[in-house]
Amino acid sequence: MAPPNSGRMKAIRDAGLLFRRSLTELLRNLVSLAVSFSAPVLYLALFTARAGSSGP
Repeated sequence: MAPPNSGRMKAIRDAGLLFRRSLTELLRNLVSLAVSFSAPVLYLALFTARAGSSGP
């Protein structure tokens, strides 16, 4: 026979698992978004400085 609070504990555990999964997806999206936006800015910063210094 199951304890009287087993349904409540299962619901809390399931909610925690869903929250952790959602948080993991959010962090993955934030990391990919940051990398996607920082790469072009990095290229512009590196090659603009280099192009400006190689002129006559």
